[in-house]
Parts: sequence; C-alpha cells; structure tokens
Amino acid sequence: MICNTYVVRNFIPVPELATSLEALGRVDARKAQVAQMRIMGGMAMLEIAAVLGMSINTIDRDWQVAKQWLLQALALESSEPSES
Repeated sequence: MICNTYVVRNFIPVPELATSLEALGRVDARKAQVAQMRIMGGMAMLEIAAVLGMSINTIDRDWQVAKQWLLQALALESSEPSES
C-alpha cells in the first residue's frame, strides 16, 4: 500500500496522520473515510467499495485524491517550524 509505505518509510507519527485525516474529513468526509479504511484498517479497495456500497471506480478516485491531499498536508506539517 503506497500510503502505508510512505508513513512507515518517513516515520509519520500517528497523531499527525490523525490530525490530517480529521482535516480532510472537514473538507470531504467520504474521502477521509476511504483513506482511514485504507491506511488504518489496511482494507483492500474492493473491501472498501463493498462496505460503503459504492463502485470500485468511485473508491479508487476518492483514494487517489485523498492520498495526494494527505501527502500535501503531511508535507506542510513537517515543514512548519517547531515551537521551542
């Protein structure tokens, strides 16, 4: 899974990921749900489609958009200066 690999490889802390998922949820709840099921639940795209009662094409589009949104959000978080 691309995003799980990114999270592990770049040591993204779970709280930062959770914050980004919450922010995505405020923009698009379904995309956030798909991302959460994929990243945190480790679910396959077909499983997500079945659970949500949607087509695999819709779930795939949601995942692609959510993944890019999260990667951008996480990159912005990591580039912000930390408070000392």
